[in-house]
Amino acid sequence: MQIDTLAGGTVRITLASSDMYSYNVRYEDIMGHSKQTRLALSRLIASIKEREGIRLVGDRLLVEAFPTKEGGCLLYLSCLGRADDRNTVKGEYHKGRYIIAETDCLDDIVALCHILKINCGSVCSVLYYMSGIYRLIIPAFLKADFIETVSREYADVSICGSHIKSETAEHYRLICYSAVDKLSALY
Repeated sequence: MQIDTLAGGTVRITLASSDMYSYNVRYEDIMGHSKQTRLALSRLIASIKEREGIRLVGDRLLVEAFPTKEGGCLLYLSCLGRADDRNTVKGEYHKGRYIIAETDCLDDIVALCHILKINCGSVCSVLYYMSGIYRLIIPAFLKADFIETVSREYADVSICGSHIKSETAEHYRLICYSAVDKLSALY
């Protein structure tokens, strides 16, 4: 089972056929409107809570399920309300989360890196490029609120998990590591 926390309080769960077997659940059970469906979802949510420390909080839970070719299932669980991470407190982000700043203007990225260098010192960061878009990725840490706020002045910003970072490394062209340090010197 692979669990990814996505934006907007959504959790994506990828179940292999072996996971389906171990939870004693079929795709039809998940998509039905029966007591069996509620039981199957309850087991999955309990597993998420235990394994990832994530609570799904909201008035209603929206479930979308898609069968996979291998006999597994891809589930999206979205709270109509909010998804809350038990380990997150104000001003502190969960390990494995990243701030992504995207823009089509390299000058904006350079200016952002300069401001971050002045206010945060050396910041672990990587800059990528693809199809006219620069993507700066910074791990979310204790100054994440400040970094996110400042970044919004220069670029489109999102908070994501490590899967987006991995997809970026795979599909985008790497410009440089330690981007904040290197690019701030160009300002």
